Amino acid sequence: MRRFTRELSALVIIIVLVALAILLAPTIRGILGERAHEADRSLLQDAIPIYQESRVFPQPEWPTLSGEIGAPREGNAAGYQCDGSDGGEICSWLAFELLSEHGGLESTAAITSAETTLNVGATNAPSGNYGWYLNAGGQVNSEPSFDRDIGYP
Repeated sequence: MRRFTRELSALVIIIVLVALAILLAPTIRGILGERAHEADRSLLQDAIPIYQESRVFPQPEWPTLSGEIGAPREGNAAGYQCDGSDGGEICSWLAFELLSEHGGLESTAAITSAETTLNVGATNAPSGNYGWYLNAGGQVNSEPSFDRDIGYP
């Protein structure tokens, strides 16, 4: 009987620990995701002035796919083609190649949270996909914005 009680106690402890792990997993993922997101954002932000100081003319002042800054939009067309097909287009996605060649990034693979269709040449991590862009003030932002409760998109 004593052996059965010990085994039952161990089983209850295991069940409680598993339940706690299940409850805490989203919080831990949110904290880790936020740190990774902020690390990528900070690395990109630090690379902007390095690019601007070392750029070779006629490269644009801003290391974006179009040289523009502001919230990215395609105008009236769906998606972000960055092909000049729409007069209202703002293609302010960061050009990782420029930051890698003339900025502070070791390589385009340094940013592991990027969406390759938006930031050409970047790598994707299984942990998330962001399009990184420069807002109208020259600050690095992501689309979508990071949400600690949801985590990476």
